[in-house]
Amino acid sequence: MIQLSLLLVLALTNASPEEYKAPLPTAENRAAWQAYIAPTADEVRHESIAWWPSFSDGVLAAEDAGKPLLFWAMNGHPLGCT
Repeated sequence: MIQLSLLLVLALTNASPEEYKAPLPTAENRAAWQAYIAPTADEVRHESIAWWPSFSDGVLAAEDAGKPLLFWAMNGHPLGCT
């Protein structure tokens, strides 16, 4: 079904598959590729959080500070909740 949908979309567009090819990295466009690949400040914002190395360290710190601790757990594969 997915292949049929993809074929239908490609058949209804006027562009050829050659128009969808990404430019290859070269010495001339290296800086543009580096800027495109590098994470933005928003994407690395989690690195500014003082994460605890273990759950027990976090529990002890929360008790000392008199604050609650959020424990977030999920079951399944990290790329898809089950």
